[in-house]
Amino acid sequence: MAEKPTYEELQRRIQELEKAESERILVEDRLKKILDNTQDAIFIHDLEGKILDVNDKMCRMYGLTKEEAIELTIEDVSSPKMMLEDMQDKWKKVLNGEKLLFEWEALRPKDQSVFYVEISIQTIAFHDKDVVPP
Repeated sequence: MAEKPTYEELQRRIQELEKAESERILVEDRLKKILDNTQDAIFIHDLEGKILDVNDKMCRMYGLTKEEAIELTIEDVSSPKMMLEDMQDKWKKVLNGEKLLFEWEALRPKDQSVFYVEISIQTIAFHDKDVVPP
């Protein structure tokens, strides 16, 4: 039978957890600042196309708030001319570990204006699941 930890041991464990959480928050804040100050629009989506996270540049480029963006899918920000079914070969390559670079016709959902973007895409692990950040 395991011995019960002492009050001091529990206090030490709590302090270690609090320190680790503070460090995690600092790292997350630094990464958010880096992403939000890059010149590229960045959004992260899952393998079904649901947008999970975006940076400030993406919001400005697409005319959306972060809250609006994470309610959308890749299809919602793609021109109707761009058939996502046509992406099947690209998806297979990305899912096999390749990093791709190509042009895409994007769409601003609010005013339906179309513009061209260069996409850099690869899979990464994000919150314990595979996602695709362009």
